[in-house]
Amino acid sequence: MEHIAIQNAALISSKNRPDTGILCRLYKSKKPPFESVGRNEMVYLKLSNENTIKWRGRINKFKYVEGEYEDIDKVRKMTEGFPLYDDPKYDDFWREHRNYRFGTIIWLEDVEEIEPVYPKARSHGSAWIVLDSEYLRKEWLGES
Repeated sequence: MEHIAIQNAALISSKNRPDTGILCRLYKSKKPPFESVGRNEMVYLKLSNENTIKWRGRINKFKYVEGEYEDIDKVRKMTEGFPLYDDPKYDDFWREHRNYRFGTIIWLEDVEEIEPVYPKARSHGSAWIVLDSEYLRKEWLGES
C-alpha cells in the first residue's frame, strides 16, 4: 500500500525540506485511517501550501496512540531526536494538540527528494490519503 501525507507547512524544519524523519498526526474527534499502515510502505510527502509532491520515504515503524486526553508530553517524548521534540518553534503545535484523543506517530527511513509530481486531486490543510485504488493513484501520482 502507498500513502500521501500532506504535512502542514508550519511543521517543517527548514524552508527547503520538511522534517521528513517523523510524521505526527493528532486528532480531537476523528479516528485517523491508519489501520492500513504497514512497515516498509511508501509515503509520498506534500506540504499543504504547495501544489507538488516532492519527497517520499518508507515507513520504518509506527505507533498508534488513543486516549481520553492522554498526557501530550508522553506523545511528544516519542518524537525525541527530531526537531518536532525540542525545537521551540513547535511549542505551539504541542499546545494546540493538548486535547487530542486519537493520533499516530510514523517514523520514516530512506527519505528522498523526487521529481515533482503535480496531483490532479486536492486537499485542504493536513491530510492522509491511502492510495488503495487505481483511481486514487492516478489522481495523486498520475499513475494507474
